[in-house]
Amino acid sequence: MSKLFIVISILFILPALVLADIHGRVLSRKTENPIPYALIKTAHADYITLSDKNGIFLLRSSEIPCRIIISSQGYETREFIVNDPKGNIIYLSIDPIRIQGLNVITEEGTSLKLSSTDVEILTPDNLVQKGTQELILSHPGLILKESSTGEKQLQLFAYEPRHCVCLIDGIKTDNAAGNTVSSIPINMIDHVEVISHNAGSTSGESAIGGIVNIVLKKSLSQYPTHKLVFHAGSWKNYSINYQNNSALGNSAFLCNLYGHKAKNDFSYYNEQEEKTVRRTNNDIIEGSLAFQSRTNLKEYFTSDFSLLYYKADKGIPGQSTDYVWFKDARVRADRIHIKNELHIPFGKNDFTNSLFYQFNKSNYENDAENPFYAYNSANTTSVFEARARLDTKGSILSSNSNFGLRYETYKYDDHLHPESSISQKNRSFLYLSNETLIPFSLWSQEFSLIPSIRADYFVEKDVYLSSHLTLEYPTQSDIIQMSISGGNSFAMPEFSSLFWKGDSRVQGNPDLDPERSYGISSNAKVRVGTFTLNGEAYFNRIENLIYWYRSALGVWKPENLADAELYGFSVSVNWEVFKNFEIECNGSRNYPINKTTSSDHYDKYLTNKPLHKVQGKVSYSFMNIKLFASILDVGKQYDNFSNTVIIDGYTTYDAGLHLTSQIGKKIKASITFRINNIFNVQYETSRNVPSPGKNFEVSFSTHFL
Repeated sequence: MSKLFIVISILFILPALVLADIHGRVLSRKTENPIPYALIKTAHADYITLSDKNGIFLLRSSEIPCRIIISSQGYETREFIVNDPKGNIIYLSIDPIRIQGLNVITEEGTSLKLSSTDVEILTPDNLVQKGTQELILSHPGLILKESSTGEKQLQLFAYEPRHCVCLIDGIKTDNAAGNTVSSIPINMIDHVEVISHNAGSTSGESAIGGIVNIVLKKSLSQYPTHKLVFHAGSWKNYSINYQNNSALGNSAFLCNLYGHKAKNDFSYYNEQEEKTVRRTNNDIIEGSLAFQSRTNLKEYFTSDFSLLYYKADKGIPGQSTDYVWFKDARVRADRIHIKNELHIPFGKNDFTNSLFYQFNKSNYENDAENPFYAYNSANTTSVFEARARLDTKGSILSSNSNFGLRYETYKYDDHLHPESSISQKNRSFLYLSNETLIPFSLWSQEFSLIPSIRADYFVEKDVYLSSHLTLEYPTQSDIIQMSISGGNSFAMPEFSSLFWKGDSRVQGNPDLDPERSYGISSNAKVRVGTFTLNGEAYFNRIENLIYWYRSALGVWKPENLADAELYGFSVSVNWEVFKNFEIECNGSRNYPINKTTSSDHYDKYLTNKPLHKVQGKVSYSFMNIKLFASILDVGKQYDNFSNTVIIDGYTTYDAGLHLTSQIGKKIKASITFRINNIFNVQYETSRNVPSPGKNFEVSFSTHFL
């Protein structure tokens, strides 16, 4: 009898000893709000449960550690390794639609626009993308133009670089020595929002071509991590990045340290000298410190603070227009970016108060013996902006309204020729904007009408209005969505164009008028299973385009010389053929046409605008290894208004592999090896500015959980 009792006891007690209760909570990675009724199950679906309204769950498991799967409608499905049955905080990201090498989300994923079709979201892909530059260039309409001084500017579709506005966390920024892109390491980027054409007009002046908004990572409470990334490449190219996420009391902190050094002395064929030479004085040393904090002041009140400091010292290779190459010319850049935001939700509304300050200084030095090329100068700019924003979500209408003050300064110091210096110039303006989403039904179909308007009052100048109207159909759909939109915007003349005081041969023009644009665009997005297709067409007319020209007296100065019509289209395809095989392809065709009726160049192409861009990528995964290969084809461009000087297009190929490994319970490591420009193609992005040939890169990442 006693033996029978023991056997029965074991049968009842053993399951209790083997089974363990896993306690955890499911939260939104974007908002940190709980996700109710998420499905949580073990890998073999032996045990299944749902989270409660506070995102809390209790799941039975027969082993620890174990692998569980978490899913919820509207969020990505995630696998999670449970090493401790207690205190598991699991974050889910919004479920994206992957197209054109991008991730485009169907829900409201940006604070800049209420329309989803006007915005394209790029998210870092650690398996393939090697840096911020490549992330941004995965967009079908973005090109990075490099000048002979080594400065880089973004060009969106066929617009002027000055018409592509760069924002950081929704605030317009100036650049430091033309290095806006690389000054922010990819490990600090949560995602990038691209709004093309006039759809970005309510973000401020100069957004004729669109905006690129770099959204930085936010600190996450209850999610402490350490991440270390080391990168090495050809021509002594090295970088290191360390990131730490921690919490203390009601505050969470994110700190990122980045350093980069490269010689970049690659070989290329110089057509002027008719021989292969090395690109000299093309080195760079740069680094940044980024800090983010989020503090919960009350139950729902939060305060976000961000600081970004960037410093660079790089060579200036030369002056391509005169085929002169410098040995000792340098540029040194400093940037400070500070922002503080206070979020106060009340009911279905949300109020945000933002304060922003940025300081840039770039010093240019060249000790050339020829006095015509010698210089020692500094550009100094600063920006202060205060903004109040109100987001409202009613039962029918939704809207966001902004009221702000912006103060900009510019100063140029010429230490060799003080008479050419420009004393500090200021520009102050107030702005007011509103965007409203109006849903309505027509013939049993759901539509959304989204009007937006912005007024800028420049002190002692005038009031300028920008507007945009979008019609979306259907309002909510994961399969198909279409839109048509149109609007107008403007761009104020740059400080240097207004006030430049070079020698007697180069002068600014304080009488320049703002450039103005009027355009329309249409979008269509289709998703069937794992296949996604996206298409866009646009037309934009720009009047009073500013160009520098040489007068009959031999004086270079800027004037409102040209009118232009820019039109084109882009197409993107993404297809996950199998679970481990994916194809991505996107491209754009642009027609930047000079429409100045009084000019000899009427109906000619505008200068320095690549006429097309096509890129594709295939990737194949097995076990913990991913193989990838990509192609990039960029079309020709013209270097003069008469279209007689051509910069040839080019095609390059890249390939590589990515390996991940779980080391123990709390360490995840990965290594990536890639070959760029496999066939060593010689090409130029600007005239007489060579680009690197075949090169190799390897990166190693360690993530401590």
